[in-house]
Amino acid sequence: MMAPRPVTTRQAYCETRLRAGLAGGRAVDDGTRLAGNRPGKPALAGNRTREPALASNRTREPTLTSHRTCRTALASNRTGKPALTSNRTCEPALTSNRTREPALTGNRTCEPALAGNRTCEPALTSNRPGKPALTGNRPGKPALTGNRTREPALAFDRTREPTLTSHRTCRTARASNRPG
Repeated sequence: MMAPRPVTTRQAYCETRLRAGLAGGRAVDDGTRLAGNRPGKPALAGNRTREPALASNRTREPTLTSHRTCRTALASNRTGKPALTSNRTCEPALTSNRTREPALTGNRTCEPALAGNRTCEPALTSNRPGKPALTGNRPGKPALTGNRTREPALAFDRTREPTLTSHRTCRTARASNRPG
């Protein structure tokens, strides 16, 4: 009878893979499992040496939870001086009005208040300076008693756009233009 052949590294690797498939995807640790980079030697018992496990706290960046950020109470860093307890020293507290712009409380000073007639233009009582006002569009003929057809009368407040609520528009009552 022939003696059994010695087990090679390739055969041991294939048997390990076969046992891993039979065990549900996990390799059976029999002391020859290749846990690290040591072929043919027993597995390392402790942690892997490639990367340490990050257990609880990460030490790269400290957590800024209880530290005050802007030098509010420097009791420990100022030896022989009283502690700063009230205001922050980097910026003053903005409590009242801003100082860059004045508060806009009343009328604006760049434009006059439009209470009555506007002062930039005179009141349009007549479109013909130095001549009597046109009561109608028929010079030399009797006046029209209805509405004026050129412009409606601007009563008190000259706004930018007149509100067309109760004023009659142009050419509404022309019963007097047809004598007889």
